Amino acid sequence: MLSISLNSHSLSSFSTCKALFDYRELQLKRPIRKKAAFEKGTLVARVLELFYKKKQRLSGAPVPPAFVGLLYRKMQGPTIKLATEDKMFLAGRFLLYAAHYQTERFKVVAVELGFSTLLYEDKKYQFIYEGRPDLVIGDGQSLIVVDHKTRLMERMNNDMNNQSLGYCYCLGAKTFIYNYIGLQTSEGPQKWFKRTPVEFSARQLLRWRDETIETFFEVARTMETKKFGRSYNCVDRYGMCDYYPICSAPSERDALIEIQTGYETVERHKSW
Repeated sequence: MLSISLNSHSLSSFSTCKALFDYRELQLKRPIRKKAAFEKGTLVARVLELFYKKKQRLSGAPVPPAFVGLLYRKMQGPTIKLATEDKMFLAGRFLLYAAHYQTERFKVVAVELGFSTLLYEDKKYQFIYEGRPDLVIGDGQSLIVVDHKTRLMERMNNDMNNQSLGYCYCLGAKTFIYNYIGLQTSEGPQKWFKRTPVEFSARQLLRWRDETIETFFEVARTMETKKFGRSYNCVDRYGMCDYYPICSAPSERDALIEIQTGYETVERHKSW
């Protein structure tokens, strides 16, 4: 039996380009030079994880200022691999975030808790969808999934995606909230901090499941044949694909040199 476990990122990688899926999800190659924006988002996500775990222990009550201050200082610590001005800016933005939502009260059900859901199984295949939601809260009647996102500007977001639909389907939720933390230097908290809810119907969630199972079959066939074709859609709104230097190399030897000098092999992501 071939068992395949995929998360929202790997599903999206496969749908975008099979070569991207191979390099990123199977070979586990990552550019040695990480983007600063990614490092900033990772820092904010880690601090919010600690913030909401504290809130969970307090049964949803406001997080004490002393703990917020502790996180503020942690963001500026020597172990954070960012420029000093970036660390100070992000720490200051976190203080404003904590103050902006100081009076909110809701039940924190889970923080960064991974899950695995079996979508399909027969004698030949086993398809598993995995995930790790940033935050799951309860409104007294149902679960709500929350995803933290940093951004430099407001832009349209694709609500119908593998993360939002997959998390809601697997956790039995119907509402997904994008918790935006703006990194703009103009405007103010009312502009920087926004929460956008998306509601899904049972039909939409079941359709995601059925179509995702079909994608899993495509992944299985591709892995069996080892034909990871390129889509040649190398540019998106964030810029050039991270693996463009490999795909655009004029020879196999040049591609190998690119892999050896520009990329490192990382550990496989584990949802739980």
